[in-house]
Amino acid sequence: MIMFCSKCGKEVCDGITYCPYCGDDLRFSSNNNTTSQQGQTLYAVSDRNEGIALILSLLIPGVGQMYVGKIVRGIAFILSGLIIFGLMIFCYILIGVSFNDTNTLDAGIIAVTAVAMMAYLAIWIYSMYDAYTLAQQYNDYVYRNHQKPW
Repeated sequence: MIMFCSKCGKEVCDGITYCPYCGDDLRFSSNNNTTSQQGQTLYAVSDRNEGIALILSLLIPGVGQMYVGKIVRGIAFILSGLIIFGLMIFCYILIGVSFNDTNTLDAGIIAVTAVAMMAYLAIWIYSMYDAYTLAQQYNDYVYRNHQKPW
């Protein structure tokens, strides 16, 4: 967890009692809230790892967005991926049925399958890029403002 001094705003190690930059007392009060003995606020925020966000979206498009805190955006990626993936499965089934019945493939079904595959690939790649950049934006905002962006 990243801690920031409430007096000078610099990043300090978790668990220390005095800021090494300005000497401010960082100890928590006895009721364990986020204020020190002088009534100053000590901010505790956690960052989001860009690599983890990328890997999560690599495994399942949308989960990286949810990891960063964009739940609705993540659900939208998951649902759109599921819909397109379902369309691909449906087309594969139609191709199998069409090929077994007439020993020819319907060009329309193949075209829809190809477009669905490209759309799913595009969503998958964009989901990874989006999760990575969202994690970077999250971390930049946290470091500048000492609070969560969303």
